[in-house]
Amino acid sequence: MAPRRTIIYRCLFSCMLIVFVSAGPGTAATYAQTAAPASVQNGTAAGAQIAAADAAEIVRKQYGGRVMGVEARQRDGRVIYQVRILQENGRMRTVRVDGNSGKIITR
Repeated sequence: MAPRRTIIYRCLFSCMLIVFVSAGPGTAATYAQTAAPASVQNGTAAGAQIAAADAAEIVRKQYGGRVMGVEARQRDGRVIYQVRILQENGRMRTVRVDGNSGKIITR
């Protein structure tokens, strides 16, 4: 018989999996629009050419997985979207997208 802690972890993992699966693929755009800071109007940050939902879709197409959140940041006078994704291997990744060009920024 499995120790009690293992049973609890399995139950917790199963519950989390159900929540992630039931959220569906359309939650990226919805989350990107609702979690945006006050400086974002109609899903687009002030000074940006692309919307937060567009940045989320760019990252999703490039890396796969599920978009968990999008934040608009100002860096050197330009808008950078930070898109957090949950990859298929279970790891979280943050990808930066230029708000004007829509290109993924690598360090």
